[in-house]
Amino acid sequence: MDTIEGLIIYNVGVVILAIVLTVRNVKFLRNPDYLDYSLRTQFPGTIWVKKIGIEKAIILSRKYFIPAGFFMCFLLFAVSIRNFVLMVPLFLG
Repeated sequence: MDTIEGLIIYNVGVVILAIVLTVRNVKFLRNPDYLDYSLRTQFPGTIWVKKIGIEKAIILSRKYFIPAGFFMCFLLFAVSIRNFVLMVPLFLG
């Protein structure tokens, strides 16, 4: 993946991943039932539910984990935009 095309594909993939994760985080915030279902059925959520209970897991998810997910999505977007900006001179030159 040393070619410009490979870098473009990589950056587009990172942008798509960031969009998917952002949509997922918005679903968690807008629909508490979706968050509850996810915590009860997905592997990382079941660990937290077993350790601290469903109510506390939901509170911690809404207070810390979902905002951390938004921050990670922002970082993915920022890095991809930076990479696209750095690649423009490679196209022109």
